[in-house]
Amino acid sequence: MLQSSQSGVAGAAVIGGVQPRVILSSRVRLARNLKDEHFPDWATAEERKALLERLVPQVMWASEDAQARFFDMSTIAEREREVLKERWLVSSDLLKRSDGAGVVVAHGEALAVMINEEDHVRIQSIHQGLSLMQCWEEADALDTSLDPILPYAFSGRLGYLTACPSNVGTGMRASVMVHLPGLRLTGDIDPVIKALERLNLNVRGTSGEGSMAAGLRFQVSNQGTLGMSEQAVIETLEHVARKIEQQEIAARLRVLRDAPTVFEDCLCRSLAMLKSARLMRADEALDYLSAIRMGMEMGMVRGVGLSRLEELAMVVLPGHMQNFFDAELDPDERDERRANLLGESFAACEIESKLIHESALRLRTARRQ
Repeated sequence: MLQSSQSGVAGAAVIGGVQPRVILSSRVRLARNLKDEHFPDWATAEERKALLERLVPQVMWASEDAQARFFDMSTIAEREREVLKERWLVSSDLLKRSDGAGVVVAHGEALAVMINEEDHVRIQSIHQGLSLMQCWEEADALDTSLDPILPYAFSGRLGYLTACPSNVGTGMRASVMVHLPGLRLTGDIDPVIKALERLNLNVRGTSGEGSMAAGLRFQVSNQGTLGMSEQAVIETLEHVARKIEQQEIAARLRVLRDAPTVFEDCLCRSLAMLKSARLMRADEALDYLSAIRMGMEMGMVRGVGLSRLEELAMVVLPGHMQNFFDAELDPDERDERRANLLGESFAACEIESKLIHESALRLRTARRQ
């Protein structure tokens, strides 16, 4: 199902050369542990606290960022915890730690280091688009700075020792976040996911293991690294990410060409809900924003830009919603304010229905030639 496709490129040229941003972001995470220390899940609260106090200043120093910030999971407010998770800076597992756990955030959130999650240290670098090599280089630079001052648990035969066996080896997990509304419309999303899993890749929701694919955004990552170099993992994932991008663009154009009314209906229904709903959950909002983003990237929606859509996709989340209004809101209050905010944001937005059908005709004509 992950065959190469050039029809997306050719089709995009027919409707004006639009190039959707399917690969939203890239991330590389390195898992490290200290020898002669219990893994966090096996350590006592006092052991975790002592290790946290030891590691925080070392990580802050190694980050080479005077503006780096440390968040202690035992003291920060619930709303702030939500925001950190929504920004992919901490995991659900870290948030469950009541004592002896935290995260250092540096370089404008491009770098985050979780301390005492599943492993003692988890270094993360994240950037927009397909930028796995940049992420790897930044995470590796911090790891290299920490290596002389932290006694890592390392086996000459196995590599870095980690709490989860799938991370043993390089300790690296590389991932890309992809936006796949077109494959959902064509009904190909499940076959694509199964094809990725046959390639020994994990496909998860936006928040990692066990999460849902909110807004048709999927996280694709390597399953293990034992016996593989970091370079090989990155090259494999980059190749797969480009294949996914080709498939998604081709799917969007195929729906537009063969079923323009279905394409139009998807956009119109989503916009109608964004404009008129009185109550809206975060997951609903993300799905509707996904459709509008697809339409905007293909030139079929006017009155809203990519930067605003990306901003709204974050603001509608529970923690960010409360920060936006600077108030503690219960779920019902959030749903009402979310709907009102989206209604105001999309009041001037319109679907280019005529252009949809004209573009579909051009695509069908080009196919026959």
